[in-house]
Amino acid sequence: MSIPPTPMAASIPAAITEPQRSLEPHSAAARRVTLCALTFGNYLPYFRRCLESLLAAPPQEPFELRLGFNDAPTSFAYAVGRLGADGAAWMHTRVPGGVERFTNTGDDGMPVWLWHSPVNLYKEPMARRLFHDVPLTTEYVLWFDDDSYVEPGWWEQLRPLLERQVDYIGQPWWVYYLPGQEEMIRAQPWYRGVPFARQDGRTGINFMTGGFLAVRSERLREANFPDTGFWWKGRTLQQYGGDTLLGEIARQQGWTWAKHDTHVRVNVDLAGRHPAPRRGGVGRQFGSDLDVAIR
Repeated sequence: MSIPPTPMAASIPAAITEPQRSLEPHSAAARRVTLCALTFGNYLPYFRRCLESLLAAPPQEPFELRLGFNDAPTSFAYAVGRLGADGAAWMHTRVPGGVERFTNTGDDGMPVWLWHSPVNLYKEPMARRLFHDVPLTTEYVLWFDDDSYVEPGWWEQLRPLLERQVDYIGQPWWVYYLPGQEEMIRAQPWYRGVPFARQDGRTGINFMTGGFLAVRSERLREANFPDTGFWWKGRTLQQYGGDTLLGEIARQQGWTWAKHDTHVRVNVDLAGRHPAPRRGGVGRQFGSDLDVAIR
């Protein structure tokens, strides 16, 4: 892939401010992976580091790129300018929930999709859009939070796991379940009655942190991503549940798992510390009250 550097756009180009017809999903029969990255708020240095790392060391085979922006106008403008193909107009449509979807094709035919919300929809509602708003036709989805990034050689280290068709790949963390989550899980169509995992007498789950994970698209289609379009007790799903529940889905459904962290840096602040302080403070991730050690 070759995308020439482009200065950050000061504003959204006029070519994409008027609604246009919705673009049908790109043919991706030859594309193995969909790269997804999500950013929140005005933290352009984080998003830029994540995106530029992927562009500097992309998968060595055709792929598509999907980016989500939660109340992140500066990062959105940067992506529009950075990923525009020779100034070509972006296709534009409005989707439910006040979200706008934009699409373009890179200079080497790489499909690029952007989802822009003027308000913070939280992670899980936006993740649903990246996963399901445009049907996935690639074999794998690779997810990055904006304070994660890759180093050269990451794809070469990850590819053997994809060749083995491992279902669920990433960096495992443990969290205790929040009030109401066990009840919520039992109500899901993917629940198979597998007993909950326990540590120190409390239920919880080992799951792959959303900072980086890879999931077979077929598995996402089978179980679906947790629907956060409605409220549960304490809004547990909306604020914390998606990454956690994906781990529970994997356990209930018997997915194959593999740990992978080679050349992938997860939840790292600009000074190289773990986890990035803007994610809630050291060890306070995803609603857990368990201090975690990230290596």
